[in-house]
Amino acid sequence: MPSGGYQDVVNKLEALKAQFVARVVVELDDNVAKLHAVEGNAAGIRTLKQGYEWLHRLAGSAGTFGFQALGSQARKLEETLKQVVEMDSDDLSGLLATVLDEDFYQRLDSLPDLLKADAGDCAIPLLQRAVAEPEDGILQRVDLISANSEVREELEQGLSRYGYRVAVFDSPDGYRRDHASTGENLAALVADADLLDAVHGVVAELERHSDLPLVFVAHDESFDVRYRVADAGAGGFFTVPVDIPALADRIQQLNEEREERQGGKVLIVDDDDQLVEHYRLVLEAGGLEVVTVTHPPDVIRRLSEYRPDIVLMDIHMGDYSGINLARMIRFQPEWLGLPIIYLSSEQDRDEQISAIAEGADDFIEKPIRDHRLVKEVKARCVRARQLSKLASLDSLTGLLKHSLVKQELAKEFDRCRRYGLAAQVAMLDLDHFKRVNDSHGHAVGDVVIRALANLLRHRLRKTDIIGRYGGEEFVVILPDCSAEVAEEILQDVCGQFAGLVFAGDGEEFQVTLSAGVASLRNFASAEAALNAADEALYQRKRAGRNGVTLYQSQDPNHRDDQEARA
Repeated sequence: MPSGGYQDVVNKLEALKAQFVARVVVELDDNVAKLHAVEGNAAGIRTLKQGYEWLHRLAGSAGTFGFQALGSQARKLEETLKQVVEMDSDDLSGLLATVLDEDFYQRLDSLPDLLKADAGDCAIPLLQRAVAEPEDGILQRVDLISANSEVREELEQGLSRYGYRVAVFDSPDGYRRDHASTGENLAALVADADLLDAVHGVVAELERHSDLPLVFVAHDESFDVRYRVADAGAGGFFTVPVDIPALADRIQQLNEEREERQGGKVLIVDDDDQLVEHYRLVLEAGGLEVVTVTHPPDVIRRLSEYRPDIVLMDIHMGDYSGINLARMIRFQPEWLGLPIIYLSSEQDRDEQISAIAEGADDFIEKPIRDHRLVKEVKARCVRARQLSKLASLDSLTGLLKHSLVKQELAKEFDRCRRYGLAAQVAMLDLDHFKRVNDSHGHAVGDVVIRALANLLRHRLRKTDIIGRYGGEEFVVILPDCSAEVAEEILQDVCGQFAGLVFAGDGEEFQVTLSAGVASLRNFASAEAALNAADEALYQRKRAGRNGVTLYQSQDPNHRDDQEARA
């Protein structure tokens, strides 16, 4: 939630409501008088169109600020004027007399009273005060509740290899008593299934972690136990002895799902400054990031700078049409998959469908209650992220695909050349991996690959870029890093990975890892640096595997011919 908390948001929304009232008071005086004086000529037609557009905006925004009756009346008047502005008639005077009758003007004159009365529906959304601001950083801690000392030791030792700090408790009462909110991000709560009811009760008390992934372990794998665990809302179940790589894999998956449900990046395009600001405050209070555009010609620039998950856009924005803007956005291939949702007071279903057909994905009608807006926008952000993930990430590991990690390498290479920075690229390969697949099957091999992916995510720095190059090969890019530091980091990864124990066909086994490292600034291209890292990897293989080798050319002062000429 923005700094200042709930009350700060309330104060800002109240200020926006006051600004809305002040604006509408002026607009009412101006537009009601003009509509009373309208004549059956060209000037009159222009006045009617302006009045129609004003009523359209008022119908969409009044309810958002709590004036439901005002918005409803403006909607009815808008629909009446629509009959006039959309019809061609030689007898305009007769048409005006028929449509703009005494009832129309009585309803028009009632608008100021409706504004003063306020329908009683407060403009301040009933925001959930308990909604926490999304926490930054990688989730590194696991809380463990178990009365079995052997299980505690096994899980603490195993999960620590993945970079988790495991906080151990011997009972739910101990967890309740000793648990402290340290500000550290929590990845999961792992507990004995025998303690299920007590653990569930403790979790319910700790509202701050009500969405924390729950995983249970048990000696009993019967249907009844599994069903009770599922009924408790758990996200995972493992039998003792626990398959540690599979447990770490599941914790990672649960947290990726949780992160997808939280937050999202939204770009709002609307020419109503106050309404846009209201939406921004409400969505940010709901945990979303928001950037607003009130001047439509800025939309392409802001898209490129912000790269949102979704776009919310009005259809009618003065001289600009949201439909045309959506079509224009789709001119650029990079935005073909960007979800565009119209947020408009247009209620004609045929027009909504026609608008969607011109380049958008969905339609949300104004006015919309704040809670519903937050829920709908979050749901669409989740879906957008899921689709983006499918397109850019390797399905097995959740790491960048081959082509995308090479793109990131090219970007880092250009950055290093431009600013004279040091960065490293590493090629990693699982040792004797064919034996794993041949001896234990490809399903077990996939577990090993995912285990390495998870270990890399937790052991490397937040700024490092990781991708699956293909099969059992991985690429790691380490920005702002010397070769010596990269060697130290990756040697730790090799050591931790070699300590993992896998299970296949009732047999336990371990796998080692080899890595080769090359400095980007020593080469004329990103591709040349990657090839050098690959050569260093095979030098490591020839030297005995299970470790890290830094690339060394025949001549320590060697530079690629192209770089020598640069």
